[in-house]
Amino acid sequence: MHKRLIAARFLVVLGALLAAVAAVAGYVRYQVFDDDTFRQTAEEFVADPLIQDQVAASMVDALYANVDVAARLEARLPEDQQGLAEPLAASIRALAESQAGRLLARPRIQELWVNSLATTQQQLERVLDGDDTVLDTQDGWLVVNLKPLVVQLGDQVAVFGRVANALSDERTVIRIYQTEDLKAAQDATALFKFVAGWLWLVPLALWALAIWLARGRRRREVRAVAISIICAGVLVLLIRSLAGGYIVDAIAGTGGEETAEHAWAILTALLADGGRTLVGMGIVALAGVWLVGPSTRAVAVRHRVAPYLEQPEYAFGAGAAALVLLAWWGPTEQTRRFGWILVVAALLACGIELLRIVTAREEAAAAPAPPAHEPAA
Repeated sequence: MHKRLIAARFLVVLGALLAAVAAVAGYVRYQVFDDDTFRQTAEEFVADPLIQDQVAASMVDALYANVDVAARLEARLPEDQQGLAEPLAASIRALAESQAGRLLARPRIQELWVNSLATTQQQLERVLDGDDTVLDTQDGWLVVNLKPLVVQLGDQVAVFGRVANALSDERTVIRIYQTEDLKAAQDATALFKFVAGWLWLVPLALWALAIWLARGRRRREVRAVAISIICAGVLVLLIRSLAGGYIVDAIAGTGGEETAEHAWAILTALLADGGRTLVGMGIVALAGVWLVGPSTRAVAVRHRVAPYLEQPEYAFGAGAAALVLLAWWGPTEQTRRFGWILVVAALLACGIELLRIVTAREEAAAAPAPPAHEPAA
């Protein structure tokens, strides 16, 4: 008995760790390899004012790297005023940065930007799926192409003129990824895609086995599972926080700490939702454990709702209504996904049925015995 309980608790802890891993894997799977999720994130990304300012500065840098503004001004100025070309070029740079900021706030330009990010995401997916030619076209780098945005900016500032033909592909990109061992990354991606879609089933199986092993103490083990789900959610949020701190600190030296914080918050919002979903599920599970427990208040609650629990249409109908309201509210991304709703519906149905069984037994035990028949005179 003692060994079974130790094994059960070990499985509970292992399940919590794997649940956290599954949440992170699910986040990566959707954020990197799901086009709709990536595009939705990109739309939030480009709408952030701080990120717009950072990209505006990169656009102006790209323009000045491709166009000799001072030389163009010098060619237009009278000979006795050509010394003003350099200071005028600096003034125009400030004007261009301001214009770039206004440009990036326009819906049409934001759509161009989203398309550029989506193209990069598709390139990344192709690279990790084994298409090496995408990186070869950029000297081994995966990039975000700013050329369409820079062309729009050049058209807005008269001194630049038509700059489309003058822009170099190498100078209108932001380099974001290079790998010396691409094969290892591709192999890891293949393995990841194979397991990420099903990894979440492993914690469920481990927790079910733990509950089965803990005969005689199963309610306590279910409570341990509920607590472990909460711990898994907190672990996911902690991983996000620690990784974000590391990345922001790494960028802090470039002066973009605040922008990096905003970008990280947007890019990992789905991961944060995963952590919060686990915490919420654990809290609901704890409430269910309490509701079927032996405490005086729990017994009183069960007795009060017993007439409704006796009728399956009321009991399961209330559970279905609660689930529909949760899906309509959609507090996290996971609660808006059909697959997650199905899993929760199955678990909720099991919980309601258990509650009905416990309540029915209590009501039967508390019912007065029928009167004995008196013998006929």
